[in-house]
Amino acid sequence: RVSDLGTPLEIAVDTREHYPYRFQRQQASVERVALSAGDYAVRDEDGDIVAAVERKSHGDLVASLSNGSLAFELGRLAALRRAAVVVEEGYAALLEHAHSPAGFLPDLLARVQVRYPEIPIVFCENRRTAEEWTYRWLGAALVAFRSERELDLGLEEEV
Repeated sequence: RVSDLGTPLEIAVDTREHYPYRFQRQQASVERVALSAGDYAVRDEDGDIVAAVERKSHGDLVASLSNGSLAFELGRLAALRRAAVVVEEGYAALLEHAHSPAGFLPDLLARVQVRYPEIPIVFCENRRTAEEWTYRWLGAALVAFRSERELDLGLEEEV
């Protein structure tokens, strides 16, 4: 849980993000930095990315599926310890897209999901829900990282 951190979650926001989440409803602080992958990230004490989230509006998801750039973004995210994509719209919007043949966008999405099964693509109803999900997912990823690191350090001391 995010509350297990004991302090506000420090979230790095990519400098290229045009309308970033501000996380004002959550216990978080935000710093604008250039991220190698994703739009939002949490980092360890050395500044290395622990986990990142790529945010997609419905239009951005449609465009990145259609032009193939989503696969490249997922490739960059796959290099990280943990990564996810959050979409600010429900999945049904892909099925109902007026400018694509029936099933075209869902098929493209399924292909990239199969290619990168380690990166969840989460559909939220709207921007506010996506922001809340991003905050909670990044917090959970940081808690898991710290727990894993403590376990690793404990095992090193035993050896």
